[in-house]
Amino acid sequence: EGTMWNVCPNPTNGVIQVRLTTLGEGSLRLMDVNGKTLMSQQVRATTTTMDLSSLSAGMYMLQLHNDQGVRTQHIQVIR
Repeated sequence: EGTMWNVCPNPTNGVIQVRLTTLGEGSLRLMDVNGKTLMSQQVRATTTTMDLSSLSAGMYMLQLHNDQGVRTQHIQVIR
């Protein structure tokens, strides 16, 4: 089944919180709709925050990479 995760708030106008059901190392990568990486950070805890306040309004893709594979979730930034 792998790592379950959730992102809130979504849509967001600033900081998102990423919660994982299992502790493990990995990384988060935020990309635009064209697949360009805009930011990335390491994950070392079950709860991680990312500040998206510098991004323009629109849709983005957040990927979680860990030893159980890659998971993707769409994130909407609103202004």
